[in-house]
Amino acid sequence: MEKKRSALQWAAIAASVFLMFFTSLITPFEGLSNAGMQVLGILAGAVILWLTNGAGWTNFLILMAMMTVPGVGVKPVIAGSFGNDTVVFLLLCFMLSATLTATGLARRISFWFVTNRLGRKSPWWTIFMYFAALFLLSLLLSSTSTFMIFMPIMVEILEQVGYKKESKPAVGEMMVLGTVIVGQIANSCTPISHAMSITGMTTYTTYTEGTIDFFTFCAALIPAAVVCSIAWCLYAKFIWWPEVSKFENMDFDALKGTVGPLTAREKIAALFYVLVIILWVLPGLAKYVAPGLYQSISVINQCYPPIVVLVVLNLITIEGKPVLAFSDAFKSVNWNSFIFMATIMELGSLISNADIGVRPWLGTVFTPMFSGMSPLVFMVVICVFGIFLTNFVSNAVGLAVCYAIALPLCLSIFDGQVSPMAMGLLITAASQYAWAAPSSTPNAAVAAGSGWIDTNTMLRHGLVVAALMAVVFCLVGIPFANLLSY
Repeated sequence: MEKKRSALQWAAIAASVFLMFFTSLITPFEGLSNAGMQVLGILAGAVILWLTNGAGWTNFLILMAMMTVPGVGVKPVIAGSFGNDTVVFLLLCFMLSATLTATGLARRISFWFVTNRLGRKSPWWTIFMYFAALFLLSLLLSSTSTFMIFMPIMVEILEQVGYKKESKPAVGEMMVLGTVIVGQIANSCTPISHAMSITGMTTYTTYTEGTIDFFTFCAALIPAAVVCSIAWCLYAKFIWWPEVSKFENMDFDALKGTVGPLTAREKIAALFYVLVIILWVLPGLAKYVAPGLYQSISVINQCYPPIVVLVVLNLITIEGKPVLAFSDAFKSVNWNSFIFMATIMELGSLISNADIGVRPWLGTVFTPMFSGMSPLVFMVVICVFGIFLTNFVSNAVGLAVCYAIALPLCLSIFDGQVSPMAMGLLITAASQYAWAAPSSTPNAAVAAGSGWIDTNTMLRHGLVVAALMAVVFCLVGIPFANLLSY
């Protein structure tokens, strides 16, 4: 049952309704049209709604407000939101992810990591292999999916060796927070089933009319994600340093035995999932290794591979059942993320619309704050601001705010000095480094309520880790983003 709304939430709804529907009646700021004034009000109202009432039903109200903007209308908003091909791509990614979860392949991979030769070497190697499996699967699945897969595994491991939730063991606190951290970091560096990554890529397009291809996105951001995940493991062992001696009692064979032999359904699911990823990567990769073939390969739209595979997996049957039933694929869709993405796509389009004029106005407003700042310092400031902001507000709000500040500046006072693509890549990743507060991401909220960690411990260690990740992210992420952006 939904909790009763507080007075603050009702006040936020009232303020947002006024901002989104009636600011066009106010004399606009200098340099803004009436339509621009309303879009600015919609941006402010949307942020207030997301912060206070979440990103669910609120998106329908935001979509309706955009339909009332002078010169826009209902059909363009529907076409620019739910008709956006990237929104459809996200829907297909969610459905495709069921090839790993519904078949049990994801659980098998995670147990293989924990029980392999390296995982059996020592308690810390067992923990490191747990995080390695989490990182790998989070590259391919949403952080929510992997969190729901790995939390029961974590509990099973801890309880098997003798740790009890009631005693709040430090190793339990470390592992549950680490499950959020590693999942979020891995989600930030590929667009596979990751709503915020896809949103960031498409928001970049709405601001610049340019595109970030699948290969460039991954190649630019995976190095930083790998180094940040290693930095987390080092922090866990040498700074947090919980007692892990009970892991010596681990019965690896018992854990391994819970998954059973590899099935034909899992083999087929793995084969087709890998095939889809190859087809996603090929067009971007061809730019670098086979430019002559790029024109031919680029006709492979990102939506084609998952559509074909979803149909094929429904047609292939084993023992009278499809490898992936359509009903299982449909259940895997995160509808909140889908609707939010549709909303933010159209909002980003209105902000960047030259006729409405919000983007140049924002550039004018923020120019005095950043003028005279070196390009590198500007990029560092945005990245650090994005990481700390998203540890208190949702990824969606962090991404929208950072884009609204940074991209107009990249296209104005930093034009030719800071690559908008590099900035877009960094903002997209930084806005997902969220784990310190329950409000930062749904996984953090579930972790805080799991009973294995209290919010004070989560906030204390989470903010220290966020500071560490901000340093590592800037040192590794900025050079790679600049190298692969053009």
